[in-house]
Amino acid sequence: MAFIAYWLQQGDVDNLTRFGRAAATLAYLRGESPTDDLAQRAVAPLGTPAQPRVWREGTLAVAVAEGEPGAMPAVALLDDTADLTSPEARKGWAAWLAFANATMFLSPTMARVAALSEPPATPVVVDVAHATGLDIAWQPLADELGDEA
Repeated sequence: MAFIAYWLQQGDVDNLTRFGRAAATLAYLRGESPTDDLAQRAVAPLGTPAQPRVWREGTLAVAVAEGEPGAMPAVALLDDTADLTSPEARKGWAAWLAFANATMFLSPTMARVAALSEPPATPVVVDVAHATGLDIAWQPLADELGDEA
């Protein structure tokens, strides 16, 4: 573990990219054929790979397309509609975050991280110009941003 921590702390983007590719390859090796709905949804964005495999951790499904090590596209799909206080959801969120961090330097065609929940149908709008309850120190910024809203 100390070696991995040292390796990640070097800040070398090439090393971090290789680490992300290794994470996708490891998910493939640990995965199984997609059988449940979440696994099928995770596989869908990959197109029609010959033998996709899905690694599950709690409410997370990581689908990986078959390919050469280091060139295996992956999709991590979190079921964030589940009861978030359950142990399965906690495991899923932790694994989702770890996978997202491990693959952050890969291109979007090589690794995607998503959740099941939909964004709100109506965008949330904050009326900064008419905000109340602001500390007086923040009011000039609110006035300035109010013109842009």
